[in-house]
Amino acid sequence: PLLVMIPILAQPEVQGSALLAEVAWASLKGLFALSVLLAVGKWLLPMLFFEVARARSDELFVLSALLVALLAASLTQWMGLSMALGAFLAGMMLGESHYRHQLEVDIKPFRDVLMGLFFITIGMTMDWALVAGAWWQVLACVTGLILCKSLLILLAGRLMGERKRDAMAAGIMLSQVGEFGFVLLALASHHGLLDHQLVSLLIGIGVISIALTPWLVLRALGLAHSLTDSALLSRAEVAQSGLSKHQHVIIAGFGRTGQTCARFLKLEEIPFLALDLDPERVSEAKLAGEQVAFGDASRRDILLAAGLLRARLVIITFDDQKRVDAMLTLIRELAGEIKVLVRTRDDSFLEHYKQAGAFEVIPESQEGALMLVSHLLLNCDIPIGRVIRRMEHERSSQYRFLHGFYWGGKSAGNLETDQQLERLHPVLLHDQAWAVGHRVRDLALGEVRIKAIHRGERSLDPRRELVLAAGDTLVLFGTAVAMEQAEQRLLEGR
Repeated sequence: PLLVMIPILAQPEVQGSALLAEVAWASLKGLFALSVLLAVGKWLLPMLFFEVARARSDELFVLSALLVALLAASLTQWMGLSMALGAFLAGMMLGESHYRHQLEVDIKPFRDVLMGLFFITIGMTMDWALVAGAWWQVLACVTGLILCKSLLILLAGRLMGERKRDAMAAGIMLSQVGEFGFVLLALASHHGLLDHQLVSLLIGIGVISIALTPWLVLRALGLAHSLTDSALLSRAEVAQSGLSKHQHVIIAGFGRTGQTCARFLKLEEIPFLALDLDPERVSEAKLAGEQVAFGDASRRDILLAAGLLRARLVIITFDDQKRVDAMLTLIRELAGEIKVLVRTRDDSFLEHYKQAGAFEVIPESQEGALMLVSHLLLNCDIPIGRVIRRMEHERSSQYRFLHGFYWGGKSAGNLETDQQLERLHPVLLHDQAWAVGHRVRDLALGEVRIKAIHRGERSLDPRRELVLAAGDTLVLFGTAVAMEQAEQRLLEGR
């Protein structure tokens, strides 16, 4: 409607009843143009783009899309309406086409260039000195804009049945001035409805609101959590759930691992209280009768409300190092004697968590490997007592046999983490290698250890007095960086 009305409002001679008549006539023309273009988009455009697709030409696809936009803009201009309205309707037609995904890919370079030119043009109309001189009015308007749009979107979301927290987060994320607002400003400025100073101020407000968008998007959920008092509500909910608990287990995180723990605790009739930050999961679990409450287990007030001082044990099931560290610090401060079990993906932070106060750290990948090995040994007719003793020995030795593997070219994951992981690497000593003729004790390989030495078909004990010979293969154990230095030392002596 605004695209239709702006050209009419710009005519000073049209006033009173004549203005209403013009608005009504323009609205009819707009509805007619909309009907025509939607009909074209539904029946003619599919046939056009079908023929274009048969030609298998990307350039023809782009030209056809531009032609549709130009024809739609020309039609609305010929009818006395704005070209922007035609372009807008053309975008709607193309967006509803079956070929929209291919069109998006093909016109992306043009879209990016034209969008850049559009914002450059808008920016050139702004008087920076004027905006800087009225900085407090601009900031006040930006604040008012964000608040008003957030509240409107919150209201719309609530009317559509969304949760209050989600609706508020959506409102915060969408509170900036949209590109369409700049189109309306440019159109109003072109028709002389707004003077240059007001347009500059409004553009400044829009630019600042867009500049704040990344910050608002990153913090929208946290802000919504605070603004809707969910922190207070979750604290009260946790306190209500934990009030009757005594000698219970606190499960931090109610994902797959947390729910598995809860099921076995129920089988043994051990009381527990789970804490989780996923509102949907908590809502579904509570509806099913689970002992779970919404709350951040890394916060002091939530832990106390969950009955930490009366609990027998805490198990941390989520994999977030910062939050785990925060929990361990709080638990050690508030209830130093309580046992804390920490589940991790691997044993990268095993020693770190133990030093931070964890009673036991259970690395998921290592325990899974031990379970597989135990089944393997049992199926090889190894006595169960021997298997159990071997598994316990492996745990007590901090999974010694589960470190140091031969890495292939496809084993790499996170580069920074991979560089810190210990691995096995064989080094063959050729005739000119520096280490040939030297004793093992003289090698000075730093942090790298020699796990084994192979000479032909024999495996030798890497004792300190052993003299190395050409053709020996040394199996090294250490990190990637240390391994490179050790190999250079063995082969070149430096």
